[in-house]
Amino acid sequence: MTLEINQQYAVIGLRIQEPQLNLHTEKPVLQISTSKASLEIKSRPPDLDIDQSVCYTSGLHMDIDEFARYFARKGQQACLEGTARRAQEGRRMAEIHNPGALKQIVASRQRAQDDYPYLEMKPAPPPEIEFEIYPLQMRYTPGEVRIESTSGYVENNFQRGYVEVYLDQKNMIDINYTGTNVNQTA
Repeated sequence: MTLEINQQYAVIGLRIQEPQLNLHTEKPVLQISTSKASLEIKSRPPDLDIDQSVCYTSGLHMDIDEFARYFARKGQQACLEGTARRAQEGRRMAEIHNPGALKQIVASRQRAQDDYPYLEMKPAPPPEIEFEIYPLQMRYTPGEVRIESTSGYVENNFQRGYVEVYLDQKNMIDINYTGTNVNQTA
């Protein structure tokens, strides 16, 4: 008796499609524009009022010719007084033998230095000055920042992968028996 066994393994086939991911992207866009802040300051000029009527009434209101004659007379008078002082001083020096004469000369010189004439060009009473100051007017415009944005996006195209399994060859066992069958009972 012969027992013959033939075996054939199954063969499977694989059909594989890999997954694919295709991405399309659009970048976001951000636009920024600014404007400067501004500050405007305005003010009306102050009003200034000078009242010189008090000065004019004090006797110094003269035209230029009167002014020149007035001070020429004052100068002439000062010269005459100075000449008189010098003449008197000369007479005192002529009496040098008199013991009190030298003392009078020194005293008169001291008085003359104290009474030194000077020319004052300001009016005796000052002018009346009034002014009015106005407030500042301010206008502030704040700066601006404007932002415009376009969102970006990602678009995907995803294709799933797959694995297809198929049977290319079936498995099989072939058992053959050759010879005689013995059927014995014991």
